[in-house]
Amino acid sequence: MPKNEPPDLGEHARRAYQESADRYVRRAETNLWNAHWDRPVIRSLIPPSGGRRVLDAGCAGGANTEWLLEQGASVVALDITPRMIELTRRRVGDRAEVHLHDLREPMGFLVDRSIDVVLSSLATARTALRGGWLWLAFLEVGGQKAAGAFNFDYGNRLWGYNSGVNREFIELSPGWVLLS
Repeated sequence: MPKNEPPDLGEHARRAYQESADRYVRRAETNLWNAHWDRPVIRSLIPPSGGRRVLDAGCAGGANTEWLLEQGASVVALDITPRMIELTRRRVGDRAEVHLHDLREPMGFLVDRSIDVVLSSLATARTALRGGWLWLAFLEVGGQKAAGAFNFDYGNRLWGYNSGVNREFIELSPGWVLLS
């Protein structure tokens, strides 16, 4: 890899989520970020989806895919992680079209203009960032990046979530922390 090229974060993400997929999906059902902030916000932003074809980009274990199906949508669900795809298929069966796919690659399995709505939790994070409800912070230890964290306003309290940890510093990870 040339010196100035960034590492393949897609491969890094695929490995990290592959290793933690089952734990992630279990925790995401009830944790503050997914169950009480991310999903309610995303779902409130989605237009009525009955009869529409929706792309769930980064479907993880299929919670939003299942919700979209319950709303009457036809769903195409994508994720970069094989285990997440297995969990999504287990959750929704053949009610959705589910693909293992890297979003950086063309979606040759889709017909042009066949998607009406795109759902992606990354869009929620970007919206929250622009709205001033979400901050991204990095912690350095001895000049080395040790962690990245989301900090966000929820219920008039500032919460922080350790969203990425350099494995060399894993013992420093506090998980959820109430900051104010």
